[in-house]
Amino acid sequence: MKIDLKNFLVFIVMFTTIFSTCHADDANKTYVKISNLNVEDFFVRMGDFLYSDAIQKRFPIVITNLRRSPNDLEIDGAKYEVWSIFFAESGAEKADGEVTFFVDKDNCVFSLKITVKDNPKRELEYTSIFGAICWALDLTIDESGTLLNERTYIQQDSYVSLVEQQDKNILATTIEHDNITRTIFNGVSK
Repeated sequence: MKIDLKNFLVFIVMFTTIFSTCHADDANKTYVKISNLNVEDFFVRMGDFLYSDAIQKRFPIVITNLRRSPNDLEIDGAKYEVWSIFFAESGAEKADGEVTFFVDKDNCVFSLKITVKDNPKRELEYTSIFGAICWALDLTIDESGTLLNERTYIQQDSYVSLVEQQDKNILATTIEHDNITRTIFNGVSK
């Protein structure tokens, strides 16, 4: 998998925006892994959701096999393995979107990002993948709805939503730019 410089820069901008947003009120808050699942188990849980009869009847979506990038990502001295899957409506010739997983040294999903191109079925694809991620994170229906719908405007075309859990907060930051929607999920200490 080739890393596109433009996408990499957008990712860095998102991470910087999230970092400044999270740490504006409390300098002691830090990023924590979003899940205790390894990437393979997380992928299986997403598939359980996406290939359920209810989701397939609403929108027949498919995902590719999980792939590991040969390039790791290093941020602030920490290395993350980069894994990805692609998704599209069943029968489509090419993928409309991607989920990128950032896996920590303990082999747990530390963070992840959804990227989806603008297309006539974008909303159905996006909400299906968003729901699958929330399912894999063991979020309730109410928590998932909060992350998806209760966004706070940060800056032009950028929004953030937050769900508080017992051990951490789940943060979803969305940027809509150049007909592409990107949402990154992070865990933040309480």
